[in-house]
Amino acid sequence: MLAAYPQISEAMGLAIVSALLGEKPVVANHLNVPKPSEGKPTLLTWDEVTTAFHEFGHALHGMFSNVTYPRFAGTNVPRDFVEYPSQVNEMWADWPSVLANYAKHHETGAPMPKELLDKVLASSKFNQGFTTTEYLGAAMLDQNWHQLTPDNVPAADGVMAFEADALKKDGVDFAPVPPRYRTPYRSIMFLMPIAIAFAFTGLLDQVITFSILSGLLGYTFMSFNITKFRRQWPLGSIVRGYEHPFHPLPAIVLLLLCAVTYFAVFLGYGTQLVAMMVFYIAASAWFAFHRYKYVRRGDQFTMPWPRPAGY
Repeated sequence: MLAAYPQISEAMGLAIVSALLGEKPVVANHLNVPKPSEGKPTLLTWDEVTTAFHEFGHALHGMFSNVTYPRFAGTNVPRDFVEYPSQVNEMWADWPSVLANYAKHHETGAPMPKELLDKVLASSKFNQGFTTTEYLGAAMLDQNWHQLTPDNVPAADGVMAFEADALKKDGVDFAPVPPRYRTPYRSIMFLMPIAIAFAFTGLLDQVITFSILSGLLGYTFMSFNITKFRRQWPLGSIVRGYEHPFHPLPAIVLLLLCAVTYFAVFLGYGTQLVAMMVFYIAASAWFAFHRYKYVRRGDQFTMPWPRPAGY
């Protein structure tokens, strides 16, 4: 089954594989392609094309599954393998013999020029050095923490020293590209039991809607942080790569857009919006009162900048 256009609360492409009919798999690909206006064709961006190939790889995995025990059918396999079929199928998206069958102009039928494809593929490699380095740093740091025995876990005042030593040992202590996830970020794990309880007691669309609203809340805080950052580090106090000439206009525009979105969401998902607000207010209050039991205030500043007031 294919659902090409967004359903309620969908935010990404996904494949759902089930075995509701005994030996016959039920496979559904849900995409997030914008629905065209009446009489217009459905056109896909390159990201949407690769997503379609990726999710269809999961579908193939489910349809071709032939096992004795349903527990191991389709995508019910270890996490380090479940993405393999989808990644392989995604690889065929830009394969010349495959590309020639679908990448055509919707009006003239002319194939995609090779020069255009080369530009698309070249852009996908942009900034991969940074992305790989920050991801590798976070992965190696995670491995170092999980390989500790209970007796070797450092005390709270030794956490950041352990992190620094681990990054240096693995050769990823490169200041311009810090690890994507630092050790103090893991204090958010206290939310896991709440998230699991919510996931198992709420409907799927409510869970997905909750995650979307979480992102919206992040943009809301961003608008305040833009202004707060300029106030704590005024112009001239640190070296900036860019100084926006219309500050704080971007923050105001972002906040207004968030306000409009909140109102629109409230009209359709009032219960989820209120639940999200209550959840994050409670979580933020807990974190604000407990975070410095595990991390010293000064340890969170890793850039060679002057400390803002209060730190």
